Amino acid sequence: MAIPSPALTSELPQGKLRGANSPKVNVTSMKARGVTTQPEDRLRTRQADMPFLMEHDILKVTNVDNVAWEFGWDRRKYLIQPGETGFIPFPAVVIKMGDPRSAIDVVTRFNSEDGQRGIIPTRHDSLVTLFAHYGISNENVAELVDFAPKLECRTMADDLLVQFPAQNPDMPPWPVPQVALPGRENSDMRRMQDALAEENRQMREELAEMRGLISGRLAGAAPEGHADPQIAADPGDPSGLAAALAGADVDTGPSTQFS
Repeated sequence: MAIPSPALTSELPQGKLRGANSPKVNVTSMKARGVTTQPEDRLRTRQADMPFLMEHDILKVTNVDNVAWEFGWDRRKYLIQPGETGFIPFPAVVIKMGDPRSAIDVVTRFNSEDGQRGIIPTRHDSLVTLFAHYGISNENVAELVDFAPKLECRTMADDLLVQFPAQNPDMPPWPVPQVALPGRENSDMRRMQDALAEENRQMREELAEMRGLISGRLAGAAPEGHADPQIAADPGDPSGLAAALAGADVDTGPSTQFS
């Protein structure tokens, strides 16, 4: 009986491996764009029953998947086998599951009560990093949800269930301290934003009017060697700069001729 060739008996290449043995991928951060909100320090929207998640917070993570998952943060590795529970830093879970504080089309700046500051990317940018991390093409959200780890994450102090974008891409954002949720801004905050927008509009109009005035003055034709009397007597130009420019002689180069 002939022995089959190894090429014929080799198995077809499998898809991406799930779990701790998945291939390493370098993730390049993207510059986030969107509307930013910066309310006054006296505005507080933090809810007592939903604590704000920060870099030094620890989550109680239970692996309900059928493969082991490894998390990394601050040069440390955390391996959780199926069915086991571990204590993982919040940023390590964000790398695998996305930022639950991210909002749709909004870049959020926060100031914590202990003086810490930070920027939270938009929901799209948070999902884009997950697509790159897991090697998912065409931004396939359904494939991301199937491929991402199956975890149950809870806070340490209050035992609250924390949902991540890899589990539900359309989830509402986790509340951020001193930043109102989209559509729930304080009336004072809206008044400040409207006043700033009106001031910027007036400045743009004044700048456009000034540019048009300067262009009209410089483009006006006047006899050579004589300034326009209307320009010279313009009370809006006390320095006479426009008149000097309008009546200035044009330098045509050396006028001496050699015979």
